[in-house]
Amino acid sequence: MTASTSPSQPLGHGDRVLVFDGPSNVRDLGGLPTGDGGVTRRGQFYRADGLHELSRADLARFAELDIGLVIDLRSQAEREALPDAVDSVHVPLIADTGATPPSFDAMTTTADGIAYLTHVYRALIEEAAPAVGRVIELLARSERPALFHCMAGKDRTGVIAALLLDLADVPRPVILEEYAHTASARRAAHVAESMARMLGRGLAPEAAAGVLGAPTEVMDAMLDLVRARAGSTERYLVEHAAVPADAVALLRTRLVSPSPQSQ
Repeated sequence: MTASTSPSQPLGHGDRVLVFDGPSNVRDLGGLPTGDGGVTRRGQFYRADGLHELSRADLARFAELDIGLVIDLRSQAEREALPDAVDSVHVPLIADTGATPPSFDAMTTTADGIAYLTHVYRALIEEAAPAVGRVIELLARSERPALFHCMAGKDRTGVIAALLLDLADVPRPVILEEYAHTASARRAAHVAESMARMLGRGLAPEAAAGVLGAPTEVMDAMLDLVRARAGSTERYLVEHAAVPADAVALLRTRLVSPSPQSQ
């Protein structure tokens, strides 16, 4: 696959998207360019939305991927309401943070929804660093391919995916476009279900649309925050998320296929 680092030339997604009957937002993080001319390894790390709807055919497809580790980033309540159809390790990524606003009643516009997303992502980086660190170390030390997921595969999953790709030195515009692809990847029925949940919690439709989007400025701000707090994603993982340095080095090795010139 050829992929440009320029936002004006769309990044190809087709050969990284995995088609299932149930989940609609499953992607291989491989095949993306790195700053030194390398590429992220295929078949190592996958991001996904909910795995509770895997059909029999999906389970057979899933088995073909040889995934040895599934990490569920959802809350305990989400996990109990819609259990994964495969074995998974539970690492809730929003528990014990300030990610819930005082009241959804005050959120009435799309801009309010986007501001809430920014708040959630900041909370994940600043308050959920230990949980982020556990996810990263589990991924690093998995001896077989690994998958991580939340409900929509956008926010909690998106933050972990962005940190992995930034660690791999994937250019920022490519990371942002990979994140934004969720907005078009999810099936209309899944988006409608998410919208119904938001409206059921008292959120105005316009604000809900902002929350359910994947605006690149939100992920861009998250990555800027990591740089501001630690100088780099690697230092954030080691110094703030308590990931052992050897695990970070191992993860980078698993993430990236070197360029031919560097071999």
